[in-house]
Order: sequence, then structure tokens, then C-alpha cells
Amino acid sequence: FKRLLLLDAFGPPSEAPELQPERLAKSLKAMLRVRSFSTFDSHEAAVERLRATNIGLSRQGAEHMARHAVYEDPDAPGTWRFRLDARLRGPTPLRYPEETWLAVCRRVTAPVLVLRATKGYLPLGELIQGRLDACRQVEMRNIDTVHHLHVEVPDVVADAVRELLG
Repeated sequence: FKRLLLLDAFGPPSEAPELQPERLAKSLKAMLRVRSFSTFDSHEAAVERLRATNIGLSRQGAEHMARHAVYEDPDAPGTWRFRLDARLRGPTPLRYPEETWLAVCRRVTAPVLVLRATKGYLPLGELIQGRLDACRQVEMRNIDTVHHLHVEVPDVVADAVRELLG
């Protein structure tokens, strides 16, 4: 790739190799017991669930997400469902050690722009600083919003995309 824009992310958390067998075992067990997503009796109820499970998400942001993620079941009128694959729920099957992520960052030669939500998931500190330092061309901007930048501040994200492509 020629450019990279990351939204409140800079690679997944790292984890020690000795913890991976148990992580993989939990993930495989979870795959055997697929838990379907909740259904709702109204579109509004689904919007409220999105707000409840995404701390800080505005009503407008939740409504935007629901427009794309929720549908009324044609086989059960009055029942609203998420367009999500329940098989993808559960623990992440594998985490790499931090040395792996630093090696990946060192290989990236493209300009990288990280938009970090100040009320999001990307913490400041030694871990993120190490990844930033490992990149050749990187800039991180703090945006005063929650994790879902693309729904809360779409103009900021669009401007960043235009800037990177420009």
C-alpha cells in the first residue's frame, strides 16, 4: 500500500507466546457454542442497544450505524436483527508478541496517519510510542471524540482521507 490511515487503532494488543495455547483453546471452545445476536422489537430498541454497548456513542452515531447494521426480518415482521455473523463472536484466537508488531511497523514504508479518539480504545503510553517510533513516516492526531470516528466525526475522517490521497 502507498498510504495508511488508522482510526483509533495501531494494531491489536500484544501477548506473550506462552499464553497463546490457552487463548487458542478458549477461542476454539467459543466457536463450538455460537451465540446469536439479540433481536429487537423495534429499530429504536436496536439503536439504544448500540448506544449501550458503545460507550459515548451519540444518538446520531448509533442511528447511522443502525441504518447499515440492522434490518427488519422479512420472515418475522416486527423483529429487528443485526447484519452480523455470530460465528465471529468470541475471543481473538491469536495474539502476537510485541516484537512481532514492532517488526511489522518497521516494514511499513508508506506514510501512516493515526487518528486517535481521545475517548477511544487506543491508549497513550510506552506500547503505542514504541510502535510509532518503529514506523518511518507516522503522524498521530488526537481527535476529541469516541472510538467510532467514522460515524461521530465523518468530516474529520474524510478530510484525513483526502489529505492522504492528495
